[in-house]
Amino acid sequence: RQLHPTAQVRFLTDNDCITSIREAFALHHNTDVAGDVDTDTTVPQAQALIDYFTSETRGMIKADICRGAALYETGGLYLDVDLGVRFNLFTGATAAAQGHDDTEDKHVLSPDTEFATIRVHRLSNYYPRGFFQAFIAATPQHEMIWDYLQLFLQYYQSHDGNANTRTTSNSDATLDLRHDQPLGVLLLYRAYERFLRRHARANDLSHVNGLEDLHERYKMEIWQEVDSRSIKDPQRTLGPDVTLPTWGGHKRACKMIVLQWKRQQKQQQQQQSPLIPVPFYSRIGNSRQCPI
Repeated sequence: RQLHPTAQVRFLTDNDCITSIREAFALHHNTDVAGDVDTDTTVPQAQALIDYFTSETRGMIKADICRGAALYETGGLYLDVDLGVRFNLFTGATAAAQGHDDTEDKHVLSPDTEFATIRVHRLSNYYPRGFFQAFIAATPQHEMIWDYLQLFLQYYQSHDGNANTRTTSNSDATLDLRHDQPLGVLLLYRAYERFLRRHARANDLSHVNGLEDLHERYKMEIWQEVDSRSIKDPQRTLGPDVTLPTWGGHKRACKMIVLQWKRQQKQQQQQQSPLIPVPFYSRIGNSRQCPI
């Protein structure tokens, strides 16, 4: 909060999450919760996801669903409570420099960005088809977030132990998943793939050169989580102001940082500083996973 003094901060309870799920489905169908709702589609789908959310026993999965509903409803930034934010994500200002006229305007998140998240590190079991969604930025009613919610609903319906409510199809993108996996990590990436496939079919993308061009076209930023111990010359690569994490003993998860590759590429093109911005520590010291 110190880094983003003008931001509105939301902490959601289970009841708040349920309200956001209802609102998300109502917004998708161009109505309001208190207005005219298509009871043939909106209410059953929303209630089904609410029922699955309510009965879900894993808190991390409930949080996955809730962040998707809240982001679809209002847009904004989602941040895990143990994510170490190093500077203001809109201006690049540090807490000490907030409000100073001479603060460099880094635009960590480009003003026109509509979706941003982080790819999991290369040693992860889920690389490269997983997102470290401890951070998500999205505009209100972003279609990729809607896909994410729909994939959660599809997962529950295809894995439902009740044969009367279980539904499957050959096009089900969730049949291979298990409940003990990090579903949010996997389903957000699959929503991203679905988004790109849909737009590839709808538009002539023959001139597009790789993922970076696609990200530019659809105003996305995909950052990268890396093991800080793998960076050979951190002062030269990241700058002298980046203190690498020393907490958490030898636990790999505690040594991760997030790099903003896209900014480095733009800086090189403009012959500016080649330093790679480090917006996050993946986990702060003295958090549950990473004691000091």
